Amino acid sequence: MDLTTSNLLHFNYEQIINFVLGLPSETKQDLVAKLQTNLQATQRVEMEFWKFIGLLD
Repeated sequence: MDLTTSNLLHFNYEQIINFVLGLPSETKQDLVAKLQTNLQATQRVEMEFWKFIGLLD
């Protein structure tokens, strides 16, 4: 799978899924852990953003 910048903008979900499914089990577990960490961090930032917006009212 070609991960150059121009191709990332036109990615195909099926290709990505097949790529991830082909990874070793440990790599998939690491990937899931990183995605979960990033999701939690994003949720914290979003909560802080809305708290700040609430203070402006």
